[in-house]
Amino acid sequence: MELLDFRPTLMLPHSFSNVPIQNISHQENISGTVLNNRYAIQKVLGRGGIGLTYLAFDSHRFNDVCVIKEFAPVFQETEQFNKLRDLFIREAKILYQLEHPQIPKFYACFQSQERLFLVQEYIKGESYSKLFQQQLKQGQTFSESEIMIWLKNVLPILDYIHQRGIVHRDISPDNILKSAAGNLPILIDFGVGKQSNFSTQEITNNSINQSHTPTLVGKTGYAPWEQLALGQCFPCSDLYSLGVTAIVLLTGKQPTQLIDDSLQWQWRDHTKVSDAFAQIIEQFVAYNPQQRYQSAQEALTALNSLHTTSIKSVYFKSYSSPKPKIEKPKLLNSASTSDRLAVQFTKYYQDEYKFALF
Repeated sequence: MELLDFRPTLMLPHSFSNVPIQNISHQENISGTVLNNRYAIQKVLGRGGIGLTYLAFDSHRFNDVCVIKEFAPVFQETEQFNKLRDLFIREAKILYQLEHPQIPKFYACFQSQERLFLVQEYIKGESYSKLFQQQLKQGQTFSESEIMIWLKNVLPILDYIHQRGIVHRDISPDNILKSAAGNLPILIDFGVGKQSNFSTQEITNNSINQSHTPTLVGKTGYAPWEQLALGQCFPCSDLYSLGVTAIVLLTGKQPTQLIDDSLQWQWRDHTKVSDAFAQIIEQFVAYNPQQRYQSAQEALTALNSLHTTSIKSVYFKSYSSPKPKIEKPKLLNSASTSDRLAVQFTKYYQDEYKFALF
């Protein structure tokens, strides 16, 4: 008998909008539970703001291992709940469109006992957040050569999703895995991803609209200001977060430890890298979106140029260009710790732009 493997059809539960909030499960000890007469839960892998993640066996695929995410948000207020539910369903829709060897495959989205789940491919590996901690325990950090190779392996993933109008919006060490199979980085967690009809052309001042009230997504320190303050994102917004992640892996320090009171990056003294490579990283994390690389392909070209050009001719947009028209925030001088700086960073944008938190 020939076995045929068809791509799954995305069937979102129509009645989910009527699910009572109090019926959403937050039970984490459900080993042995079988969902949808198919998925046997083995253990809890983790919990995020939107829900729980389980390791399971799929009886319809010869007990193949898979990952199941349950929508079980921490926030239960109606408005916040509805926003998070929309993000969960959006993640399913985004994953359904993607077929890339460095993105977990989407298998299904289903409702069981008034609970919403999505099923994904299981990738064996460790997050770069965990690898980062392991390095620190050994008194080490990632080297320039390691991060250069890592960037060259991550940027094609971003190029793939950006070409399809998708911005991840949550790039960080937590959401990139090192695959145990091929050692390649795997991009996970599209829970706050956004699909837009943005142009891949360079951003203009007119494309940054400050007139609406956005919703905060992304991690403070990793997400760029236009994402946190204005709720807007572009391919270069993901590149900013990727640059911050590279800096964290190089220095062994968190973003809030590397940003001064005026939100300037101060990271060079905490690692040893060449000036040419540092200039490329600086362009990743430029404050003004127009001064960053505008596409993953452009950033790849810059990295590849390090092998064929001298430091003087390395591909880099000069920072002697006119200063950005967007004023940087003037924070209080009382920020004496990284925690206070993070609070100030968020508070400034709350006061200035009145964006909604959830």
